Amino acid sequence: MRAWLRELRKSKGLTLDALATVIGTSKPVVSQWESETKDPGRDMVFLLADVLGQEVLHRFAEETRCKATTQPGPEAA
Repeated sequence: MRAWLRELRKSKGLTLDALATVIGTSKPVVSQWESETKDPGRDMVFLLADVLGQEVLHRFAEETRCKATTQPGPEAA
């Protein structure tokens, strides 16, 4: 669960609907990002950062680094 994303959204006084409208997507998509069912694309991460603040960039960058270090490399195949 990306509780941090939900907390940032709420701290800005935005509902799922409002955030989705501002960045040009749908409520279910934003919900999927918050529940980590799906990841936003690079362009959406930048839009989220414009609306919610630069912390979004840092958090997604950290998630990407963590995923890269925990996934087996090609030598494991």
